[in-house]
Amino acid sequence: SSNDARPRIKTRTPILEGVVACLSGQDEDVKRRVQRVVSELGGSTMGRFDPRYVTHLVLDAPEGSKYENWARHRSGEGKQAWAERLKVVTTSWVDACEREGRR
Repeated sequence: SSNDARPRIKTRTPILEGVVACLSGQDEDVKRRVQRVVSELGGSTMGRFDPRYVTHLVLDAPEGSKYENWARHRSGEGKQAWAERLKVVTTSWVDACEREGRR
């Protein structure tokens, strides 16, 4: 009905605007799909992890060189501001953003 309170998302809203995602550990098919979804939702992706630009590290297991670099710099003596700012998320988070129409 026209008075349904829940908005229907027909067009993609740029809910990931400002997001620069770097993917780590996924197979190529998953990477391509996640890159497409991030782009459709207004974000962008980088293949190389550059902490000056990347806002979100997308991984599905706490492993790999990108994750270890982040973990090493988020606390203790090696603490750096970029590591505190970086959001570490999973591909499921990206899928939920697409499904729910919100970040």
